[in-house]
Amino acid sequence: MNVLEQSLKQIQELHIKGQYRKAYEQLKQLGTDLEAYDPTFKVFQTRACNIEMLAAFYTEYGSVALKLSLLDISKECVQCAFYHLKGFANMNLFILNVLTYQRINFWLCRYLDSIHLLKRLLSVVPNSLVHYKIEIYINIANSQRAWCFYDDAEVSINQAEQLASLLNPSYQNDLLKTNILFLKARLYMDTDRSKYGLDFALDCLQQREMLLPRDHPDIAIAMELVAKINFSQNLVQEAQKYHDQAYKMKIKAFGLHNFETIDSINEKGRLLLSSKKEQQAMYYFQLIGEISQVLLGPLNQYQALSYNNLGCALFNIGKYEASIQQHSNALFIYEKLCGLEHSKLVFSLNQMANANKLLNRPKAAFMIWKRCQTILEKNPQINSKQLNAIKSSLQGLSIQEED
Repeated sequence: MNVLEQSLKQIQELHIKGQYRKAYEQLKQLGTDLEAYDPTFKVFQTRACNIEMLAAFYTEYGSVALKLSLLDISKECVQCAFYHLKGFANMNLFILNVLTYQRINFWLCRYLDSIHLLKRLLSVVPNSLVHYKIEIYINIANSQRAWCFYDDAEVSINQAEQLASLLNPSYQNDLLKTNILFLKARLYMDTDRSKYGLDFALDCLQQREMLLPRDHPDIAIAMELVAKINFSQNLVQEAQKYHDQAYKMKIKAFGLHNFETIDSINEKGRLLLSSKKEQQAMYYFQLIGEISQVLLGPLNQYQALSYNNLGCALFNIGKYEASIQQHSNALFIYEKLCGLEHSKLVFSLNQMANANKLLNRPKAAFMIWKRCQTILEKNPQINSKQLNAIKSSLQGLSIQEED
């Protein structure tokens, strides 16, 4: 085993244990050492085995960088890996790099690109690599869920489950199955079935706690989902308990500037808002916007989330004009990212309509709610409860105007 291979093995062990920052520092040092040895890496291009190790190095570097939300570095590593993969066939490294690249698309809110890429990948992965097919279906389902293709996401999860039933029990296979549980729980939460989703989330958490080290960030991610589902069912104390543990673990594992940490910061703000601590909540909601701009630039989904949450806090303290402005800022971003007729726009619009109604502007509220109704009715996978609520609001305003 040469020095590069030995170093990579040690780094991969850190990665598996969830020690991403330590793994990243060692990858950076290894990269520096390689460049010092030969800036053009020509020495590795004379023997195929060394080129393959170099491709493996970039594959690992890109994957770890992505865990730390370093999208530009991750993308550059994927490109370098593909460059070195041109000279030989290695299906495992090819699949791993495509998965990393599609996850970059996911965090950039390019869900349709992600789905398209994964479906192409699925068509070339041999049936013998069942675990990769399962992982691809899981990622397809997650992008479909994020784009509100809920029925399609459920189909993809079912396909992943069917394949997972073929796997023999093993550490890696059992861990892969927890990802299915996690995604089922998340999908149920997104589609107003939180009561059932909580069972999947708790099962996922329990399995991960048995399989992983106590401080592994994947345990924290599962804890946060349990917190979210409890919160959606108004079980605030339970939600707070799980959130507090998850938040500490995520900060330790990822640091502040990370997508997973943003998720916890958002949950912290929502819990404060539910306790009528609007000013404290607004601090965390503003923090989401600041972190997301560092990671993604000004027009990103987390900045929109920040605006929407600030709008809710301002609404709660009676600052309706300011609330409308924040939701309008969020709406602008979602329109840029998703188009003018996507259901992701409905939350911002609905909040703007509510504020206009309280400002005694029934006509403005009516027009906004009509747009909400139009969007939801055009979407074949609508949330029926949400549509009924919008129709009820419209009916109330219609009566008000007639009076």
